[in-house]
Amino acid sequence: ALTHCRSINLASNYLSSTIPPSIGGLENLEVLSLYENSLTGDLEGIDFPQMQRLEALYVDQNELHGELVDFPVSLVDLRLGSNNFHGHIDPLFHLTNLINLEVDSNAFSGTISPFIYQLQQLEVLAANSNYLSGTIPFMVDRLKNIRVLYLDNNELSGTIPSSLPPN
Repeated sequence: ALTHCRSINLASNYLSSTIPPSIGGLENLEVLSLYENSLTGDLEGIDFPQMQRLEALYVDQNELHGELVDFPVSLVDLRLGSNNFHGHIDPLFHLTNLINLEVDSNAFSGTISPFIYQLQQLEVLAANSNYLSGTIPFMVDRLKNIRVLYLDNNELSGTIPSSLPPN
């Protein structure tokens, strides 16, 4: 049994199934790397909150879809890019340990909530190539550790916040 497994890496293969819900029972898992496959389905049936030690989840570059689910607050690195996820990204703003958040190249829509300021540890935010609209919240100036901010190829409008870091 994999109950004591801390890391699973099945990345860069030709896997084409759904992610089995039973993976949510791996309470000791710290890293789950499934990127660059052809995985389908949504994440609905996976009990991510039970995975309280999960720090890194890489499911980018697949064919996953659906809305965001409840992820464990232990996550430091979350990569959902290049899939077909939709809905709002705001449910991720309670993951206050995140350092890297990649939700690029999906179909996320809506505005970027001012609650983004809760991501105090965040260094990388890649939310480009979605359908995000509205203005860039002035609260981004509270992201003191931000090094990479990609919001290109969305439907954002308004002005560039003067508080944005110069680099």
